[in-house]
Amino acid sequence: METGDTEVGQMVFLTRGQMRRTGRRIDASFMLRLSVIKALMLVAAAGLGRAAAARAEVYRLTSPVGDVHAELAVSADGQLCYKVGNSGMDVVSCAALGITVDGKDLGKLKRLSILRLRDEHDRYPVRGVHALARMDASRALYYLETVDGLNYGLQAVVSSEGFAWRILVPGEGERKVDAETAGWRWPDGSRVWYASGQQADCSWTNVVLGDLSGMVPEWQAALPLVVELPQAQGYAAVMEAMPCGAYGAMRLMAGKDGLISGRLVAEDGFKTSVAIQMPWRVIMLARTLDGLVNNDLLNHLAPPPDPALFESDAWVKGGRSVWSRVEPGADGDENERHKAAVDQAAKLGFEFVTLATGWDKSDGAWEMLKDLCVYGKAKGVGVFVTRGSVEMNSPERDYVALKGVLDKVRGAGAIGLKVDFPENSTATDMVFAGRLLHEAAIRRLLVNLNISQNPAGSGRTYPNELTRGSFAPDLSAAINAVLPFTRFLAGPAGYAPFDFARPGDTTWPHRLAMGVLMTSPLMLVQGDTRLLLDEPRLAAAVQFIRSLPTEWDETRVLEGSRIGELAALARRKGDVWYVAMVNGTPGMQIATFSPFFTGWQSIKATLFKDVPGCPAEMAFAEQALSGSETMILVLEPHGGFVARLERTIGNSARD
Repeated sequence: METGDTEVGQMVFLTRGQMRRTGRRIDASFMLRLSVIKALMLVAAAGLGRAAAARAEVYRLTSPVGDVHAELAVSADGQLCYKVGNSGMDVVSCAALGITVDGKDLGKLKRLSILRLRDEHDRYPVRGVHALARMDASRALYYLETVDGLNYGLQAVVSSEGFAWRILVPGEGERKVDAETAGWRWPDGSRVWYASGQQADCSWTNVVLGDLSGMVPEWQAALPLVVELPQAQGYAAVMEAMPCGAYGAMRLMAGKDGLISGRLVAEDGFKTSVAIQMPWRVIMLARTLDGLVNNDLLNHLAPPPDPALFESDAWVKGGRSVWSRVEPGADGDENERHKAAVDQAAKLGFEFVTLATGWDKSDGAWEMLKDLCVYGKAKGVGVFVTRGSVEMNSPERDYVALKGVLDKVRGAGAIGLKVDFPENSTATDMVFAGRLLHEAAIRRLLVNLNISQNPAGSGRTYPNELTRGSFAPDLSAAINAVLPFTRFLAGPAGYAPFDFARPGDTTWPHRLAMGVLMTSPLMLVQGDTRLLLDEPRLAAAVQFIRSLPTEWDETRVLEGSRIGELAALARRKGDVWYVAMVNGTPGMQIATFSPFFTGWQSIKATLFKDVPGCPAEMAFAEQALSGSETMILVLEPHGGFVARLERTIGNSARD
């Protein structure tokens, strides 16, 4: 699979004559597609507006299956623009693309040409919602000649799971990226789900597209953006992929006539001394919520892991972690209190303990860490340590400060580290995050990146990145019912589900269910873990938590799920299925559940249900179920439901 680095290197040497000669090497399947493209040009140009038809250059890129297509064109006034369709319906109407470098708007073109077109078929392991990704896509490289003479490339990928593009500008020496031009024009009647504020205290809400016009210019949102298309025509999500490069973060703003546009967070732009590689701008598409949650387009856009670093990934293992917070000068021996946290992790069957900020402030902290790692290893518990990014984020002497810290962490015997970044990510932070993951992989260290930028495929390139970002521990029930269909589409995030001492407006079964609904190979447990060990009412739940995986072989979104109202998922690990539901509304909900998807005739079910009027209680039961049986469930306001399903001995799975 081509990488952006390769494409940029090629673009440096392309002149118009070389471009034409390169065009002759396009594979034979392109010639057939090109004839179709030419036949469709007049029709496509009409879709871009009558005024554009006179001189529009239009290229249509279609998925191998033929359901999703994207058109790139130069409009009558010379503007690069695009549109996207799915199964005969326009998903994104004509919107402009481009980038401004050193004051030159590169979206203003003289000519758009295609250099390369090919189909890609790939199967590879992933971690998170399922174990194997399947991707069938068409990939193209375009050559763009600008009115200012600064020519560049654009990559595009189309599959049944969506459309993605990114701009590649070759060159050396310091340049300034002043702005990016990116827009999304959705069908009338679409409902937009978005988050405002930082991820840790995000507030997800939704609005009908037409109502955005009354919110201009105040409306802003962070990625991802999820769109419910009108008339039950499916879902779309705006994402970015591979954001660990020298490029600034993006926020979304509302424009006129239902246009949503992307703007760099750094209003004055940013400077770079390397070839400019825009992150992939991604539109994920799905007919159902199940298709949206299982969408692999982000993973496909990310480079595969370096075999030199991950020839064997047996050392890359997720799991659950307790926190150990010990302030220097607190009563008692600091080392003994950290060991007590290790003991709690071992009793819970957890794989890790994470030392919170401040662990290294006392004298002899690194010797203490060595002793703690030996103690933890004897109990099967690995140690994560927390460090701030500021002390390591310096490119001087090839990141010597970073390497020094990682060497000390590894030398002490720790298994990984949690790195806290400043609240607002910069281009420098994203470059450092990529280097951190690389250097950590060299040393076989696992990483928890506490950064506001979403992972967006980076976990495929660096499997040692277990999770990224964090949420407040007491999010509302409504937000919990949004997250599986919004933020978790971008990849794993640090969500602490089992803080039963601070359930907020949720019930205990709701909190338990979030342990299944969240997606993260690393699960962090905040709060006083002694409550889990000592509270009799949680005894059955703790047994469930001990067996709970953090990575899944298969995920299914169950019927009845609605963003913000009801999140209902079934997830499989090996021969065990886990079912979880959360009610995001303040009213009681009736939900149904049938285990037919297991393919089993007879099932042993472990069930956790709401107790009416008692949010800090759980009704626990074990019962036999038929694979064709339908259960009717009553979810309390902000309530939840959890089930663990095992096949009864003697039954065979469905073929």
